[in-house]
Order: sequence, then structure tokens, then C-alpha cells
Amino acid sequence: KLEPNPGVSQAAKRRRICIKSCRSIANPECSNKLELLIRRALPCEWRHFREHHYKDHRLSGQAICFVGELGGRAIAFSAVVQTGFNVNWILARSQRQSSQKTKEIAEILKYLDGSQWVLREHRTVVLPDSQGC
Repeated sequence: KLEPNPGVSQAAKRRRICIKSCRSIANPECSNKLELLIRRALPCEWRHFREHHYKDHRLSGQAICFVGELGGRAIAFSAVVQTGFNVNWILARSQRQSSQKTKEIAEILKYLDGSQWVLREHRTVVLPDSQGC
């Protein structure tokens, strides 16, 4: 019988990002804070965001989805998909190419294990009433 790992709390499964929000940049002592909660999402949650995406409204069946909540309200959706390549493959390919951008990417990736799968952004939406200032 498998038992849940007591060392992993629900809080560890969710990531919180605190953003300082000031009405005036001239007032550095402003202490208003907004808390953006990033959580894993079900693909069916895309239906609340798809009308606001500029491309077609389909979501890949392999998408790994995340939702950003502000004040308990879902305001952002992002999905990533696996490219099918791991970091080692990217590094091997970058050694054959000589562009500056490829070298910069290889410099960052060399610190990883190499077996991690490379993900790419698939769909990202921030609801219109939550964009801007």
C-alpha cells in the first residue's frame, strides 16, 4: 500500500509569487502587496481563457497547464508541451552551430543535468481586465 509522502505538503505543490504593487514609483515605502498564486490546472480550465487567445482555440492534448490566481480569481493561463528533445540533444546540436544566440543558450543549459526534457510555451493568456496598470 502506497502512503502519501508526509514531507510534501499541499503548500509545496503550489507556488506563490509576491509582487510589490505601488501606485506611485516615487513612493518606495509603499507596502501594498499582491499575491499571485501559480497552480497546476486541468486542461478543461482553458475554456475560460480560449476566447481571449489570438490563435485558434484548441489546446494540445499533451499540454501541461498552469493557472495564475490573484485574490482567489483565475486571471492567467499558461500551457507548455514537451518538445521531444532533452537538454543533451540541444547541447550536441548547438556545438555544430556557431550563432551567438545558440552559444548563449548552450552556456545556460550546460549547468543542467542533461536528461531533463525541454518544454516550449504552447498557449498563454492573461484576461483583458487583468492586463496593464
